[in-house]
Parts: sequence; C-alpha cells; structure tokens
Amino acid sequence: WSWVQRQRFELNTVTHHTFVVVLETYNLQERVDNFLSEAAHGAAVPAPNVVLLGALVNAAAERRQWQRAEELWSRIVSGHAVEPHAIQYAARAKAHLLSGRPHDIVHIAAEALAKGIQLNTSLAEMYVQSCLVLYHSSLAHADLVRLDAAIEMAGPVWKQSHQEGKKLKPALQAVDALRRDPSSVALRDVLLGWNARRSDLAELPPAACRAGMGYLSGGGPGATRGAGGGVVDEKK
Repeated sequence: WSWVQRQRFELNTVTHHTFVVVLETYNLQERVDNFLSEAAHGAAVPAPNVVLLGALVNAAAERRQWQRAEELWSRIVSGHAVEPHAIQYAARAKAHLLSGRPHDIVHIAAEALAKGIQLNTSLAEMYVQSCLVLYHSSLAHADLVRLDAAIEMAGPVWKQSHQEGKKLKPALQAVDALRRDPSSVALRDVLLGWNARRSDLAELPPAACRAGMGYLSGGGPGATRGAGGGVVDEKK
C-alpha cells in the first residue's frame, strides 16, 4: 500500500475500501479505526459507504468477533450516517450466529423489519435458524409461535428461487419433529445451514443441549466473550 501511494495510480473509493477490508480481515483494527476517524474528520480519504459497512462487519463475523462487528456497525451507521440494507443486516446477523448468539439475531431481524427492510434469503435463513434453536432450547409456547411466524415470513422469500426454496422443507421437518417428540431431536438436528453448523452452537456438548433444557437462557456461548456490542440478549 505504501508503494502504491508513491505511484501515479488513481486511488479511488473502491481501492481505498478494498484495502481497509484487507486490514480488518487480518485483524489490524487500529488501522481500520484510524481510517474511519480520518474519514469522519474530513481527511482526504473516501467516506465509508454501505458496501464497506457490510464487508467490514462480515470480516469481523468470520473471526467470530461480534463485539467488533457491533462497534463497526455503530461507528459507520451512526457516525457516518450510512443506511444499511438487508445485505448489511445479514452480515451483522452472521456475526452473532457464528458466535452462538441467536437471541440477538431476532432483535436484528426485528430492527430491519421495523425500518421497512425486506429480509433477503440470508437474513431470512438466519432468522428462522435462530427462532428454531431458541425453541429447541426452551420448548416454550411463545418461542414456538415466534418460530411459526418466522417460517411464514421467510417462506415467500425462499420460494423466490428454486435453490433457496429447498431450505423451507428441512425447517418444517425440524419443527414437526420437535412437536411430535422433542426428546428425539438433538441440537445438531436443528442446525440447518452451513453457518449454523460451523458456529459456536455446534461446539456445545450434546448432553447439555437436549430439547427443553434451556441451554440458551443465558444468551448462548458467545455471551461470555466480554463486554461490547450494541445488542442486548433478549432473556437477560
């Protein structure tokens, strides 16, 4: 980057933002923060936009740093008046899913819907996934009602394409199995998507995560990772 700056290349918004995403990907947070500070004070760097927001939050998500994802979200959305779309909300939800925080995804989806943002396929999938695992944890009627509503909302989104529509059947089958015989449904049986199966939820001991045991009542595995982040666990 230092060499590029000494050349006569045109360093446009895409170039700057791509480099900032690389910095975040390799956990060079101080340099990313410096860039955001310079942009906020009118320095000769391009201001963050909605594309950069999603890319930075996704980079934090892949490192399972939900606090960092929330920090970036707050700085860019509030500090730079960037309006997130469904893609950016999905990246934010992914940060909490990989960290095993399904309660927060419910809040994130609700926030997007309250702002009139239609769920895209990724956000719809994570919303249903979160409601499903929360119901598996509690077997509470209120959580079942919320799960049914989430599936009803996500169904039309998934059916927009044949490939995405295939995700509806496993969700319905999992709900049906939980209704018929909850004791026969393990946590791994309700982790349906790739992100869920590689999340911190998948690392929980099966014996401690049987249906109805309330294993997520404390917020999930990511709830013990320190302070930070702007989302409050629903059941705290």
